[in-house]
Amino acid sequence: MISRSPLCVVASVGLLLLLALQQVSPATAATSPCNGHSLVAFLNGGLASAQGTIVAVACTTSALRQLTPHKPVAVRLMASADLKREVAAVTEAKLAAMAPGANAITYRLLGALAPNQDLSGTDGSQAAADSGAVYDARNQTLYILQSSVPYTPWDRAVIAYEYTHALQDQYYGLASLLSIGSNALGYDTDALLAHSAVVEGDAYTTMLSFVATFSRQDQVTFNQELQQPAPAATGFAEDRIGFPVEAGTNFVKYVMGAAAKGKQGAAATSAGLAAVDQALENPPSSTQDVLQPALYVQHAPKSDPVPVPEVSLGTQWVAVSSDVLGAFAIGDAFSQHAASSATMQAASRAATAWLGDRWTVYQSGGETLWLWHGRFATPAGAHAFEQALLSSTASRFHTSLRSAAPADWHTTGFAVSVRDHGSDVVVAIGSDAALLPQCVKALQLLGFS
Repeated sequence: MISRSPLCVVASVGLLLLLALQQVSPATAATSPCNGHSLVAFLNGGLASAQGTIVAVACTTSALRQLTPHKPVAVRLMASADLKREVAAVTEAKLAAMAPGANAITYRLLGALAPNQDLSGTDGSQAAADSGAVYDARNQTLYILQSSVPYTPWDRAVIAYEYTHALQDQYYGLASLLSIGSNALGYDTDALLAHSAVVEGDAYTTMLSFVATFSRQDQVTFNQELQQPAPAATGFAEDRIGFPVEAGTNFVKYVMGAAAKGKQGAAATSAGLAAVDQALENPPSSTQDVLQPALYVQHAPKSDPVPVPEVSLGTQWVAVSSDVLGAFAIGDAFSQHAASSATMQAASRAATAWLGDRWTVYQSGGETLWLWHGRFATPAGAHAFEQALLSSTASRFHTSLRSAAPADWHTTGFAVSVRDHGSDVVVAIGSDAALLPQCVKALQLLGFS
């Protein structure tokens, strides 16, 4: 779902909309007649005026996106309180899929989350408060607010956004595209975040095209509704939740532009949308592809997967989860405690040079040891990562640390050891100062002395 709140990073929507309105041609915005009965199937009764508006939105959205549903999209009109509960349930399911295993533990050790903070960011209350529609892929139903007054421009835009999700689901299967399971390497929530970016970026771009069909007065009203005050919320959790819409929209625009290059009018639009279809069928494998869409478009070769950092720390230590940190997390997490622009720039350089990584969380009783192995395109990229990690750590604990490997340091409730070899970096972080020897040992067992 989409919200006016920072949950979906819509602070930049006004600018994106203005750019979109300047770029959409009459041919792009044109729609063709359609049969409402083939587009939606109402599961319950409702006002004829509301149903008529929904059919019209579905018709325009389907034409703009150039996807006709294989079967009518099931639509259920709901009272406000019931819709809020449905939005909250869909939000919770999406957040749960994005945070399996020990991810929250990982980000707390890195300082991206506060000790008792989770990955849900701002809760779903704001989304539920101003979302007039939500598509639930679990039962393939589009839930829309039952309204006795005409839907506002914002309401109609949200319906278009969620109807796009329904089209995506019928063509590409959102349940499989936005789910994750462990394999021989463990989880890969970075890839899941990349998949989500294509889904949300496509829906958002389609919504902007839909808004471009509004009258000038409705466009003004839409922007006014969009700018309604929302609770300010910033931090890694919020950035992670907002990434799919913000970065995903930029990704989709780039992919469409690259495919449309050299073409004009309807041919350019069709080529761009075909490229989005291809991206949904073969989504980017990492957030780096989303942040650097040229890599995706050019089919840049991928490096071999980084092996799972597995070591034997003794029978009392148990590996509980393995996952990928990824380019987005590297660039964003270490910026949370950046004491200078140099630290933020180092995090950005490291994210750009990222080729792959894998971490494992070990636990023994109440103690935790996080073991990470990352690979970068160049030694300079590896050193940028070390600088970002160690500089942000120094800022967190108000101390001074050398910003390069080898590094071994501890304080109350924290221990860190860093080693490198060429373009590879390994890190061990412990949840207690007394774990520093275990951190050093773990890196030695990985072959980094």
